[in-house]
Amino acid sequence: MKKEKIVLIFIVLVTSICVILSFLYKILKSDEITKKRILSMDRHTKVLQIYNDSFNHNFTTVLYATGERKTLYFDLKVGDSISKNKNDSIMYIFRNDSILQINLLPYGYKAN
Repeated sequence: MKKEKIVLIFIVLVTSICVILSFLYKILKSDEITKKRILSMDRHTKVLQIYNDSFNHNFTTVLYATGERKTLYFDLKVGDSISKNKNDSIMYIFRNDSILQINLLPYGYKAN
């Protein structure tokens, strides 16, 4: 009986340590993974439509000229041209005669 209890405690401890280490790894590496994803993005397109997507909990969604549909997190307007080069964290929004710059790194997972 005593050996079974020791084995059970050992299994619970090992499992708990593995779960805790997995969460710590995910938390510590998530910023690095997000940064790599943002820097690897390459987008040069135009905003065709902004609408509430009833299939996606009525989130405001952007339809780009490339056919992509993304949740809206930035101040975009229909007709804006978007330019985001690979290995650059800045997204440029060309609107009328002005150019808006948005650094995507502080937005983390919202940068799409």
